[in-house]
Formats: sequence, structure tokens, C-alpha cells
Amino acid sequence: MGNDYRIETFDLSEEQHDMVVEAIRNGKDGVGNYTFEEVDADMLDSWIDNAKNEGDKEYEDFLSEAQLVDAEVYTLEDWLGEFHQSIGEIAVWDC
Repeated sequence: MGNDYRIETFDLSEEQHDMVVEAIRNGKDGVGNYTFEEVDADMLDSWIDNAKNEGDKEYEDFLSEAQLVDAEVYTLEDWLGEFHQSIGEIAVWDC
């Protein structure tokens, strides 16, 4: 990732978004009990198809834009002991 990049998030609170942006700018792949799990191209295609089929236009647009600009896409995972829950998505790309 270059020095000039854009970070967008989907379905995160303002506090979570700010935490993600700060962690990424500091070169971290997580913070506290949160981790960033990379989404591969096949999974991204599947999520876009599912969003389209479910009529979730906002999510479909977010994922499609991330795919179009060749963004690195991550899921924010909240680890509670050995269990984890997906919180939302993160897209990061060079400008």
C-alpha cells in the first residue's frame, strides 16, 4: 500500500471506523480483541452475488466499488475468547 490510500468501512459504528482507520495507518492488522481478516476474490464475488440476490443495494454497491478499484477487503472480526463474530467490512486502496 502506498502513502496515499483511502479507507472505507461498511456496517461499523463511528468508533469502530475510527479505530480501524487508526490501526491501518499505524500498520496494524488488528487492535485489542478485533482482527482484520482478508477477503479473497472468490468470497468477494459470492458476497456481491448474495447482496444482489437479497436486494441489499447499499452493501452490493460498497463491495462492487471495492472490487472495481481493486481494494484490499477485510472483515472486522471481534474475538470473544475462542469465538469470533464478524462486525463489518473494510476496503483499503491506493489513490
